[in-house]
Amino acid sequence: MVLRGYVPTSEETLQTLAALRLQSLNSDFSTHAPFPRLEELFPPHVLHARLPPPPHRPPAKCRGARLRAGLLAGGLWGQALAKQRAERDQRLRGRLREEGASTMAAIVEKWKLLQGMGRPEAMAAYVALVREWPGFGSTLF
Repeated sequence: MVLRGYVPTSEETLQTLAALRLQSLNSDFSTHAPFPRLEELFPPHVLHARLPPPPHRPPAKCRGARLRAGLLAGGLWGQALAKQRAERDQRLRGRLREEGASTMAAIVEKWKLLQGMGRPEAMAAYVALVREWPGFGSTLF
């Protein structure tokens, strides 16, 4: 529910929950501990929300403009547009990787603070944090 974005909460809380999950799974922080993928710890939609929205192009107003755009799109213009799109997608993927790395670093920092906490204590802290949310315990249809 949390990873799918069904429960709105702050990013700070999501990072704390991810750190508690790592503590529960792997015990204390170690560089040799197996790390799950970020998508298994943190909702991807939060990372995507940090990125700027794609530029919006207004639709062509008249039929002639669409016809000219269609004719030009098949030639060199189309190749240039495809190249621009590919570069924009590459920049967005790079930004997404940067955001993911900074989020994972914040989660690891919170995990390091949980040194010495056992698995039952980490699970209890996780549930105690979730219990504070409005709608905790309700059933969604």
